[in-house]
Amino acid sequence: MMDEFFEIESVGLPKGSQGKGRRIPQEWANTAMLLEVAQSFWIQLEDEFQKSSQVALRQMLHRRTKDSPEIRFSFRKEIKDGEVGMRIYRVEDEYHEQT
Repeated sequence: MMDEFFEIESVGLPKGSQGKGRRIPQEWANTAMLLEVAQSFWIQLEDEFQKSSQVALRQMLHRRTKDSPEIRFSFRKEIKDGEVGMRIYRVEDEYHEQT
């Protein structure tokens, strides 16, 4: 039914959580841009920020490579020496190669 909505409440963010967006280091994207196809690097992450860091890095790299669609990356959660992290791979763009 179209007239059913969720209840809207005037509940703001708890104190201390406003403006606490996590920024990823520019060095992550800078390093990724140096990768050749079939190379990768690993970043140690706090497990609770693994997914948000992955998304933020994807967005940053997308902005940097929007004029170079042949530059592609893959991201995977990886545990290395007992530490949670993310491995960033530079991968071949099979679609760009076919054109």
